[in-house]
Amino acid sequence: MIRVAGFLSEVAKDVRAGGIMPLARHALAVAADYLCLEEAARNPSFDQRAGTDTAGIIPLWKLNVPQEKARLGVRYEPSSPKRFEFALSLLNCDFSKFTFLDVGCGKGRALLMAAARGFAKVIGVEFSSELAAIARRNCLIAGFPKIEVITADACDLTPPAGNLVLYMYNPFELPVMRCVVANLLASRWREAEELYVIYLTPRCARLFDQEPRFQRIFRAPSLGVWSLRGDKRHANGRRHFEHLARGR
Repeated sequence: MIRVAGFLSEVAKDVRAGGIMPLARHALAVAADYLCLEEAARNPSFDQRAGTDTAGIIPLWKLNVPQEKARLGVRYEPSSPKRFEFALSLLNCDFSKFTFLDVGCGKGRALLMAAARGFAKVIGVEFSSELAAIARRNCLIAGFPKIEVITADACDLTPPAGNLVLYMYNPFELPVMRCVVANLLASRWREAEELYVIYLTPRCARLFDQEPRFQRIFRAPSLGVWSLRGDKRHANGRRHFEHLARGR
């Protein structure tokens, strides 16, 4: 019921702001979610095709993750291929000119799907060494040895230079997401560079919505997509980023 109420609230806002087109986009999102209902996390069809191990739901208590980090993280659950493809279809860009960065990549299913779509470079960041090891093995099995999987905390992440698609599937709680947004804004984006954020199950979407430099492309209960184009830093930008990271 909460999800339905939130959805109706978003629809009302977009209709008031932009008319019928935002409503049509929301309808597409609902249809995409419906198509994904048959594609549960334990469905082995993706792994059967690729010979990989990406299925299943793994709570963090089953992993060797420090308690102070586990309380800010979210269980592992693989991305739905249908939802992944729908999200990419919203981007108006040439993937061969972009790096794909999955923050909280888990076993690496999204990395494999991104590599198959022809991104120039594919990188995964995962704070669980066990999941990161599985992701690396899956990349080798699937024939994508150039995919880079980094074992690191998202708060310590410096986004790579150049055009970037940042992908997240509900990977962590609000304090960590504040760090990620602050790091994105603090990065030295050149004027010609572009950033897209794809955020599935966007529980912390307000951090992107309230930052004026992010332009919302799509928003539904199950998916948020934003863009940011590089420009010159303003003089007091660093202070703003630090305040954002501290949640002030």
